[in-house]
Amino acid sequence: MYAYDAFRWAPLRALRVGKYKIIQAPKAELYDLVADPREQHNLIFTSSALAAELQNQLGQVLARYAPKDSTPPPPIPPETLAELESIGYLAAEPGGQRTNTVIDPKDRLDEFRRYEAALLSLEEGHAAAALPEFRRIVSEDPQNTLARFYLGECYRRAGQPLEALKAWTALLKLDPKYAPAAEGFWAVLAGARRLRQGATALRAGAGIDAG
Repeated sequence: MYAYDAFRWAPLRALRVGKYKIIQAPKAELYDLVADPREQHNLIFTSSALAAELQNQLGQVLARYAPKDSTPPPPIPPETLAELESIGYLAAEPGGQRTNTVIDPKDRLDEFRRYEAALLSLEEGHAAAALPEFRRIVSEDPQNTLARFYLGECYRRAGQPLEALKAWTALLKLDPKYAPAAEGFWAVLAGARRLRQGATALRAGAGIDAG
């Protein structure tokens, strides 16, 4: 499920029964692990009856252990969105709508490697260096929620809270249950409000008209 939870790609689920292993994906796979331990020869088309039986067994296992829905984070109130828009914190974000396209993770290995390289750069303290790659990934794959989250985190660490809010708001519109983005959103927004209040207080103390 990591591929789906992290990137919104199709989940990869597998089941082994005896010497056979079935992998459920948009491009399903079936292997004889005794004759083919390195999984080089996909039997999904040549052993279709066996594949259908194993798919059925896998479906039963998944139904038995289906996770319960967790409590989603509170949504962003409309008045908060209106406030952000009024002060220029939100702008139209392209690619903010989820599509019905099902992506097989095997087709996105290059993207995954680029994502991991950008994440390593971010974790090593190089937010500015990681930022272009996360922007590129989000542009190419707008449903990649984890890349969207770390795009916002890059902006936050690079001292660009406005852009962090934009990235996380777009992510929450895509997936309202994405708790890390909600937590980051509220933390950055609270900091922005404190800055505005401080600036207002300074202007008042200096006798400067806030308008």
